[in-house]
Amino acid sequence: PEIPSVVKRAADSGAEMIIGGEIACRSADELGVPSLYMDSMTESMLNAVRIASHTLEALQIEHQKTAEFMSLLDYSFDVILKLDDAGRILLSNYRAEKVLGRTAGELLGLRFTDLTGAQNNTALTDALARHRSLYATILRIGNNSFVANIASVGVDGRHDGFIVSLQEF
Repeated sequence: PEIPSVVKRAADSGAEMIIGGEIACRSADELGVPSLYMDSMTESMLNAVRIASHTLEALQIEHQKTAEFMSLLDYSFDVILKLDDAGRILLSNYRAEKVLGRTAGELLGLRFTDLTGAQNNTALTDALARHRSLYATILRIGNNSFVANIASVGVDGRHDGFIVSLQEF
């Protein structure tokens, strides 16, 4: 009778998953909370807590790295954009919003070539289509001219989009 009440308290406190034996998993299922069955041996429970602790630590490190990266982006003097594999904007820095006159929400999902009006720029469209980097090319966006650097990003041999930096001149 004690295990179901502990599971209920955990669920009410926002637990995303219950790890335990048969009674704990059955109680979690009744409450609609995902569960993971583990033998109730002490070593199994300690291992589960150890894994959860390492996962939390990794998430905290990732959160810190993301915050550092966003600070770096936002304090750059260049317009910096992250594009997906198809050349759509996924991320923009504060400078991009100011120079391009659009909010991050308005930039999100736009094709970079549509933003620049550079659909006819063969070097740019070729680099995006072939997942190649392109350095020191001149682009005009509205009344502004930029030196553009477009770096292809690859992870484990798989193309993962582009990082674009635009320096006004």
